Amino acid sequence: ALDELMRQLITSRWWNHSQRDEQRFFLDRGGDAGAIARDIGRVFFGQDLQCAQCHDHPQVDTYLQIDYHGLLAFVSPGSLQEVTYK
Repeated sequence: ALDELMRQLITSRWWNHSQRDEQRFFLDRGGDAGAIARDIGRVFFGQDLQCAQCHDHPQVDTYLQIDYHGLLAFVSPGSLQEVTYK
């Protein structure tokens, strides 16, 4: 399912060789948190968040700068830590 794919992509660890398929998502983007956040927005949320890096969309109320930066903070190296799901 899509939620399981998303979980695998965002929780894969670079040192775990059994997760190489999931790691390609990050490696193909050179580990750039901005590119990762934009592509997660495109692929999983159906929104191109590139413009939201700088400003809220003037005509679309749900296209917010805070959404991009929240996603960026989530995928930034400082926030990528080992997580155990229950």
